[in-house]
Amino acid sequence: MSADLPDELVDVEVEADAEALDPDATTERPDDTAREQEDEETERFVIFRLGEKSFAVSVDAVKSIVKVSERTRVPRTSPAIDGIMDLRGEITAVIEPRVHFRIDADPAPFERQRIIVFDRTADKQGVGIRVDGVDGVEVFPLRQIVPDDHVEAADASHPLVNAVIRRMDDGDVTERIGLLDIKGLIKASGQDATA
Repeated sequence: MSADLPDELVDVEVEADAEALDPDATTERPDDTAREQEDEETERFVIFRLGEKSFAVSVDAVKSIVKVSERTRVPRTSPAIDGIMDLRGEITAVIEPRVHFRIDADPAPFERQRIIVFDRTADKQGVGIRVDGVDGVEVFPLRQIVPDDHVEAADASHPLVNAVIRRMDDGDVTERIGLLDIKGLIKASGQDATA
């Protein structure tokens, strides 16, 4: 509904009376569960992989996703800094998140790796993370996103994961996806502009 409606009409639902329009028509009212799912708030996430683990970041935080290109290593920087690259005329720091998550599996082949570049309007310094692959953008209901202070220890076993998205299939949890704390990752990697 439009936000321009008066407050007293915001929660009012208007349904056409199908029987009045066509007496021979039969109307089926959706059950409460279907209506609840339609009205449920959702959020979109970019799902990516580091080794065998799946992680997510909000679509709103992502500026672009690019192929891995030549990077220049900067001396005396944190081991988490993979280097810097020129991205459309903008110097972008590239973080290697494997350093923080201790991923033992070998990185994906170079041609499958991607850099997820974040939108950082506060300091205008571009920063991205190198990942093994991007699975795509998925929409999850907010009820499937569990904050770190409400999940079991096994689900949120890392300080840079601030929530867990539970991927569901027929009501059963099929996968737990760590929601990455982008600001925390940037700070831990030594790229925090306020430090």
